[in-house]
Amino acid sequence: MWNWRRILYSYSTMRITRIKSQELRIKNNDGFTLLELLVVIGIIGLLISIAAVSYSAAQGKTRDARRKADIKGIQAAMEQAYSASATSSYPGTSTCPVANASSCTAISSYFSSGTIPVDPGTNAYLITVSSTSTYTVCATLENASTFCLSQLQ
Repeated sequence: MWNWRRILYSYSTMRITRIKSQELRIKNNDGFTLLELLVVIGIIGLLISIAAVSYSAAQGKTRDARRKADIKGIQAAMEQAYSASATSSYPGTSTCPVANASSCTAISSYFSSGTIPVDPGTNAYLITVSSTSTYTVCATLENASTFCLSQLQ
């Protein structure tokens, strides 16, 4: 004959066991493991370091572009001073670093700000007037090369 008490007990224990195993599975899926967190932190650190290097290189290129534009502006001012000169000569007869712009006042009036542009880094622009008919304007770029322009006349 059927032992109903035994059947009901085994059914209820199976049901309780099934419910407990489902609860355990849910608890195991609630968070991240330490290894997963360390991998994510490592990937984020790698991406930040790549972005920092790219940003630094972009800043250097920007400063070089500004230097080249400033040198072209100084060249244009020298040419305007040459055209305005009654003797058709360039102003000044000596080397004139812009860091000491007081000796370069002859061309400062040709800039909208009234002053000669200053290098965005630690170097100075170098204006060399070798005679009344020749000059050279130079700037040192980020990679230690030199960008120079000379007279157009």
